[in-house]
Amino acid sequence: MAGNRRRKQDNSGVHAFLYVLVVLVLLCGMGYLFYYSRSQAKERQEYIRVLESKEAATKDVVQVTVPEEPESETISEAESSTPEVQTDTQTEIESESETESHLESESETKSETESQSIASESAKSTEADLFSAENPRIIVLNGTGKAGVAAYWKRFLQGKGFTNVVMADYKGEINDHTVVYVTAGGNAPKGVYDLFPNAEYREEGLDSADPNADTNVKIPDSQKKFDSYDIWIVVGKDDALHD
Repeated sequence: MAGNRRRKQDNSGVHAFLYVLVVLVLLCGMGYLFYYSRSQAKERQEYIRVLESKEAATKDVVQVTVPEEPESETISEAESSTPEVQTDTQTEIESESETESHLESESETKSETESQSIASESAKSTEADLFSAENPRIIVLNGTGKAGVAAYWKRFLQGKGFTNVVMADYKGEINDHTVVYVTAGGNAPKGVYDLFPNAEYREEGLDSADPNADTNVKIPDSQKKFDSYDIWIVVGKDDALHD
């Protein structure tokens, strides 16, 4: 009997030790989970503060003044020169014969037509250069699964002075880092590099890199569409945390 009592006491002591050990392990595990969740929350708050500082910095950027279209200058010059042409023609009609005035009016009409065609061609070339260099056509694509990402970065680009910005959904593959496709021969403006310093830049259009770009890119009907784009920005998962 004494031996049985001693065995029971020994067993009860082992059970108590194991119970205390299990409780300690559980407490340590709960403490680790609590510490890990707090560290993750701190990292997320720090990332949000960095993005907010970017937003505050973009508000201080000097607004880009969009140059007036050369076509309006050409029209105003043509309108201002019209009365002078009419006055000269009336003076010639009064001082010279009808035959000479007719020949001179024909020559003036030809010269005006040639000057207007030259001015219109130069205006078109100048407008095309300004459209692609100073104010490129940009499309921001969101395929991260989080709503509002494309709209967020569109506002940032507009704050940098870019007005030709279109946002759309993307059904293709999305990387962790943002990928910026620049049309061959072009160059992304400094404002784009500032917003996405860690992005991967490729010298080609997305329509060249993705053969299914026509079906993968979903542009809302409310957005203005262009036949082609100078810059394609496929926002990665790292740049989707913006709020």
